[in-house]
This record gives sequence, C-alpha cells and structure tokens, in this order.
Amino acid sequence: MKESGLGRIPLPFFRWRGFTIRIFLITILPVLVIILAIVFLSQYLHLREMRMMVGDRNLRSVRLAADNIANQLQDKREILLLYEKTTSQNPKYLDIEPYFDRGIAIFDISTNHFQPITSTFPLESVDPDTVRTWQSMPVDTISDPISISIGKESLAIIAVPGPDEKIFVGAFDPQKFLKNSVENLMAAASVSIWIKDPHQILYAATTTAYISENPPNILDNQDSSHIPDGIRILPAKNGDLVISYTPIDGTDWLIIYEETWGSVASPLINTTFYMPLILIPLFVIAVIALWFGARQIVIPLQKLQQQSLQLGRGDFAAIQETVGGIEEIQNLQQQLIQVSQELQLVQGNLHQYIGALTAGVENERQNLARELHDDTLQSLIALQQRVQMSELQQQQKGIENHPDLVELKGLVQKSIQNLRRLVRGLRSAYLDDFGLVSAVKILVEEMRSGQNILIELEVQGQEQRLPETVELAFYRITQEALSNVIRHSNARQAVVLFSFSDPLVVIEIKDDGEGFNVPDQMDAFAPSGHYGLLGMSERADLVGAELVISSIPGKGTRVRVEYRR
Repeated sequence: MKESGLGRIPLPFFRWRGFTIRIFLITILPVLVIILAIVFLSQYLHLREMRMMVGDRNLRSVRLAADNIANQLQDKREILLLYEKTTSQNPKYLDIEPYFDRGIAIFDISTNHFQPITSTFPLESVDPDTVRTWQSMPVDTISDPISISIGKESLAIIAVPGPDEKIFVGAFDPQKFLKNSVENLMAAASVSIWIKDPHQILYAATTTAYISENPPNILDNQDSSHIPDGIRILPAKNGDLVISYTPIDGTDWLIIYEETWGSVASPLINTTFYMPLILIPLFVIAVIALWFGARQIVIPLQKLQQQSLQLGRGDFAAIQETVGGIEEIQNLQQQLIQVSQELQLVQGNLHQYIGALTAGVENERQNLARELHDDTLQSLIALQQRVQMSELQQQQKGIENHPDLVELKGLVQKSIQNLRRLVRGLRSAYLDDFGLVSAVKILVEEMRSGQNILIELEVQGQEQRLPETVELAFYRITQEALSNVIRHSNARQAVVLFSFSDPLVVIEIKDDGEGFNVPDQMDAFAPSGHYGLLGMSERADLVGAELVISSIPGKGTRVRVEYRR
C-alpha cells in the first residue's frame, strides 16, 4: 500500500494537510506575526516619543536663546533712544560701541543720506521702502531690526526718529551678535543652527559636515513673524533630524535648531531598536521544535496509523516495522505488536476452527448426498418402476393413460430430477470423478438453464488436478459467484475462465452487470445477512489462495482466485 506523505515534513508552501502544517499556520505563525507587530509598533511609538522629547528639550533651549536675543535687542533700542535724547547734552557719557559695533549715524530723510557719527558706520543710503517705514514712525518709538546685505556680509540697523526729519540709526554685526547669543546651543554634537529673516540667513553654524548648511525647505517662503514655535521630525540620509524652531519677539527673525537623532540616542537606546531581532532565534527555536515534533511525533504517528489500518485489514507483518519517535510512541507500537500477535493467534485458531467446521459441513454434505442418492433416490426410482408396471397392467386390461397413474408418474419423475439436483448441489459427483473443470462445466450448464443470461466457460492451458480441498474451495467459490451474478447483478453475460500455468492456477468469474462498491473488509455485508463474500474469502484463505474482487458500479464485477502449487 502506498503511504503518501510519510517520511516528509509537511510545509506551508507544499500542501494544507496534517497536524504539523495546521499547528504551524493556525498557532505558531499568527502568534509570531502578532508578537512581531506589537514589538515593532511599540518600538516605533517609543522612538517617536523619544524624538519628540528631544525636540521638546531643544525647543525649550531655543526659546531661552530667542528670549535672550530679544532682551539684548531691546537693550540696543533703549541705548539708541537714550542716545537720541542726550545727544544735545553730552553724548560722550554713553559708551555706544558694545551695543553698535558698526557705529551710529544720523539719517536725513530729505536727502536720503547718512551723516556718520562714528567712523565705523558703513552705509551711505537705504532703499525707499526703509525710508517710508522710518517716516511713518511716531516720535519716541524704535524700529525693529532691519537686515541689510553688504557684499557677502550682513548688517543690522535700528532706527529712532529725531527732530527735523532726522533719524538716529545704530548698526551692528548680526553674525557676531547672534554668535555670542546662541553659543550655548552649539555645545551638543551633530547640531546646526540658523537665524534668518524672510529674505536672508543672518547666522548659520554647524558642528558636523553631514548637516546641510541651508535651513530645512519646509520653513522657506513663510513669514517668520507668523510662524509659531514647533518641532519637526524629518528623515535624512544620516539619520532622522529633530528640528525645533521659534520666532524672536520684536523681530521677523526665526531661530531653527537642528540635531541628528543618532547623536542624541545612546548606545543602549540604539540597542533596544534591535531587540526584536531576539525573536529571530526564538523563531528558529520554534521551527526546530516543530521539526522535532514532526520527526519524532507526527510522522511516527502517521506511520503507526497506516500500520494500524493495514493491521485491521489482516496484514500482521506491517505492524512489525519500527516507526521510531519518542518513547511513548514506541511503547504504543510495542503494545500494538503484542495485540497483533494475540489477534494473529486467535485468528489462526479461528481459521482452524472454520476449516474444521467447513470440512465437517462438507463431510455432512457428502454423507447426506450419498444417503439421498443410495437410499431415497433409489426408492424413488423403484417407485417409478412400479408405476410403469402398473401402466402396463392397465394397458393389458385395455385402459390407456390412466389419469391417476399419469399424474403419479409425473410427480415421481419430477421428484427424481429435484433430488438429483439437490444431490449435485450438496456434493458434485463429477468433482471427485472427473475434476474441477468438468464439475464447473456441469455447474454452468445447470445454472444457465432457465435463466435469461449467457454463461460461458473458457479454459486456458492444460488442465491439472489439484488437491481435493483446493478443488472443492474453487468449486464453492465459483458456485457462490455465479449465484450472485444471477441473483444480484442483472447481467446479460458472464464468463468463467480457468488458467493453468505452472505453478499458478487462476479462476476468474466476470460479468457485465450493475457492479457495486467493494468494501475494504469482506465482512462488511455480514450485518445485513449477506455472507457470500465473507464465505468466499474464508474458503480462499483456508487453502492458501488469494481472492481479489474488483467492481465498478455500472461496469460489472470480476472475482479472481489465484493458487500457487
């Protein structure tokens, strides 16, 4: 019998069958996927919150720096306002240089020209938009810082309106001023800082070559005075960027602080990102455990299941093959072997009993047939002769065909025919005297007479006599098979074929009837009172022959018996 699927571990991509694949796909794989999803999702959320925490920390530092810059600019405004008010008195008492390192000047609106008060003041004029802005300023007010580019350098100026369309202007270097204000922010590694207005970058610094010297594009083309402070996380080639930004009060300046996540994350935090990789060896262990379970439990149980099925069909040798596996499975196989040995012993005794019972039945049949033939049949023949003598006596008296004698003669003759058929059914005299083929030939002739079925007998090879028990078993099997054909098959034709070839003798009974589904066990029809198949199987077993019955519904039936001499 073909044992499909044994000796191989069923895998998901091969087929959906067996305990192994079901436990893998239904239990292990979904649980593993869920665990991986939970771990990676929690890791992602954890890292995102960690980045936001770094962003919050940087935002607080940037706000402090922005407040510091705003306070220093306010000091510059107040010094310039104070200078404007005291210039007519004694301006030498005010030290302007720490606040306006590029000098101060008086701007004449009518001429659009600066009159430097200090020699370091670099401007001669400003654009008309700036002039209009200064003209609209009320007295005793101070302008916001205005950034002006001078070549590759930048200059910041603050203006205070004075009398007679005069504007007091103070100038300072924004690079130097802002560098001193934000130098504490550059203490960390891998950071960049930009301070910009809507038109240009006033200050830029970085501690790493891997961060762009330009501010992030998401903040370009926006009015800095209307941008609220916030945090952005942007992906980058060298790691995510944590960006914090805030506007500077009283100006249109914006501070942008950028830090790479890799410089913030400690080795321990980076290590936790790879913690889910621990599941890989766990997965490998699970696969190994599954493989072990398949090799040591599932496959041995599958083999043992197949052996048990063969044992149920009477193959006692199949259970002897070792299936391996864990100790419990081996113990189970040993118990099945012990049970099979006991069952084999019981079956052997049962076969001996059935053989003896069959032999006793055949002997009784033979004795009954002999008694019926030698006693009852002879008495009927004697009665028939007396009836014939009575007919002759009546004819001598001139009475022809006496009704009573005619009726009695017919009854006696019919009884003799029935009795002879009964005797042949109990024990064929042709079987003992002329052999199996001749006995079956007579059987075929008797069974097809009066039946609407054609039964043919074919013989291949040279007929040879077999042991008496074998010939009797073949004769009974043929008798039962032809009886089934007549009673159940609704066949139109049947063939009985004998084949003699040394050392094999085969007899086949085929028909073109309705056919049926052949059961795995010949005793399947016994509960319903049909013992024909079981009787044929037992007779074949008793003489060491092999019986094979094959049938397809609608395509007839074939009964084949093989015997090796």
